[in-house]
Amino acid sequence: IRDDYLRDSQPREDYRRENIRDTQPRYENLRFQEQGQAAFGTRPIQTLDNKEELLVNTPYLHKDGNSNDSVFNTLDILDWQDALTRSANKPDLAAKLIIMMLDTINDEKQALMQAWEARNRSMLAQLAHRILGGSRYTGVPQLRQASQDLEDKCLLNIQHTTPAQFAMLEPYYEALLAALNNLQTLDLSAYPQLNYHRLSENDMTWKMI
Repeated sequence: IRDDYLRDSQPREDYRRENIRDTQPRYENLRFQEQGQAAFGTRPIQTLDNKEELLVNTPYLHKDGNSNDSVFNTLDILDWQDALTRSANKPDLAAKLIIMMLDTINDEKQALMQAWEARNRSMLAQLAHRILGGSRYTGVPQLRQASQDLEDKCLLNIQHTTPAQFAMLEPYYEALLAALNNLQTLDLSAYPQLNYHRLSENDMTWKMI
């Protein structure tokens, strides 16, 4: 499980080159756009249909984002029982995976903010995918949902980087940053298993010195 976590939480070089399967509806739009680019050798032109689609989807996404807030706020930041279940009921492994995730939060936040400033929608999707991959191995329901939501929204129109598109993405981007901050600032005193694991690691370090 630990090896799988490390594998899934690493950046994927083939992320953009991955073959898109017909059984993945969220990749359909990306597939059609790539076919259009291959045919004309240029970026797809925003037609009237695209603009109408944008206008239709805008209120839906805002509505969806508002309803998502209530779901997001009801999810636990850290769920120890969920962490145990996802680590084959091994407390030491569950604690180690949570701590590994905690130790990467600063790097993930910095990478997300840089991608957002650069308006790099593809990189935002890749970062959200990486965070989601790691969250599936431990008990962080809020972070898992937030990363899934941002990845899904980024992949809807991966080539569209207009201000209007990023305005629609912003609630999901902010939700993922909030989930990372919530986990980072969580009072871990209620989770003695984590404190014990950190003490054990520190004790081992001193013994090695």
